Amino acid sequence: MNFIKFTTKSEVTTSKPIRKKLLFILFLNISDLLFTWLFVGKYSGIFYEANAIAKVIVTNFPLCFFLKISIVLLVILYWNYRLKGATLKGLFISNITANLVLIMYILINVLHLFNLLVLLYTKRLLS
Repeated sequence: MNFIKFTTKSEVTTSKPIRKKLLFILFLNISDLLFTWLFVGKYSGIFYEANAIAKVIVTNFPLCFFLKISIVLLVILYWNYRLKGATLKGLFISNITANLVLIMYILINVLHLFNLLVLLYTKRLLS
């Protein structure tokens, strides 16, 4: 669990670990999108979208893909741009923020994996 490490201010000296976390956040965002589309699009009688904003666009996969990926990608690109001139305090805050976002996305993806196991166990996915 060294990747998601809450460091002290004196340990944060470079933005490289934060950039790796940002790429992982993008990967987890894409997997969240695919899982959400699978569950809500294919199995809408069993699962529903809890996010009120995403509920409107989740049934239109191309639009959902474009919006979800482009918005997160723009935030990550801006975040990466801001890291270039960041002070040690800014790097420390960015590291904590990246860790919190990672934890959130990991929990969401674990929930999706649990739902996938439930589907496989009940054989609804195979029929």
